Amino acid sequence: VRVEFRAGRGSRAAGHQAKAAKGRFARHLLEASEPGLDAAEAFSWEGWHAEVGGPGLVVVRAPG
Repeated sequence: VRVEFRAGRGSRAAGHQAKAAKGRFARHLLEASEPGLDAAEAFSWEGWHAEVGGPGLVVVRAPG
């Protein structure tokens, strides 16, 4: 599975908030009671959210 972090306009997310979101996303997956894409898609933090973008792809989008 590939995970991409994207800004609101679809470009790659960068900066402090993106790094914090990556850590929160990893923690979310590690603490999930049921691992897998359902756990990934349930991620939400400070406006960031995840969606399954296709086979083997999870896209985490920045707010805005």
